Amino acid sequence: VQEHGFYQGYSNIVWSVVLIQAGSGFIIASVMKYADNILKGFAAAVSIILSSILSIYIFDFTITLLFLFGTCLVSVSIFMYGYKPKQTEYERVARTSSIHSEKSDGVPLSNNEKTLTEN
Repeated sequence: VQEHGFYQGYSNIVWSVVLIQAGSGFIIASVMKYADNILKGFAAAVSIILSSILSIYIFDFTITLLFLFGTCLVSVSIFMYGYKPKQTEYERVARTSSIHSEKSDGVPLSNNEKTLTEN
């Protein structure tokens, strides 16, 4: 590294990979800024599927059962990470009543404090 520098041996393919990864970082940052985490999860799952399909044609890749299992597992885990189940009416009421019955530090309100917050 001292004789030839850090970038010695970098070919066009290496520079292509570096630029693609840098561009991917900018795209992910834009998605997170202007969209939400769920959209990023779906985009990641779609990218896994598309890259798998492209690998078949470009690199003559053979899909195995284990590869399919891994792809499905990653896609499901991405979906589950971003999934937020709908709250029932009971859960919504229980959450709001517990918020109003505790201080911000989680300690229950005293009777005097409850009277002050209700007014």
